[in-house]
Amino acid sequence: QGLIPFACWALIFEQRALYPRRVRVPPNETWDLDCGSSANTEDFNLDNWFCEDRIITSISCFPGTDCRLRNGYDIVTLQPTPERYGGPDVVNDYIRRKFSIDIIGDLMVFKRSQLDHTRVVSVTSPEIPLVCAMVQRYAR
Repeated sequence: QGLIPFACWALIFEQRALYPRRVRVPPNETWDLDCGSSANTEDFNLDNWFCEDRIITSISCFPGTDCRLRNGYDIVTLQPTPERYGGPDVVNDYIRRKFSIDIIGDLMVFKRSQLDHTRVVSVTSPEIPLVCAMVQRYAR
């Protein structure tokens, strides 16, 4: 319970959702605030959304361009495997409907600090359109 204030807001594109939403993601129990290190994406508990075979892709430029982003972003997806392509129930409906792209399972986006690019900071509501555009370009 003492770790909740150190949780951060990420944006999730859930497999069966009608729209992306901000979710509060708590840190892993093993992350130690007292050790002096800042929290990065791996320090957060993603078990509610992803199994252990996930991929974290870091983005510092808007996908498909050389335009640097003020903050970097980490995009978390499932590791694609042949058995996950077995049927339509595994495809992310929101991303397919909105962007005409097939992504397997949930997709979560974390924002990184502009001063310390390894440190995660919260995604804010005004950033949602930017993140959506970035996800669309990333997935192509």
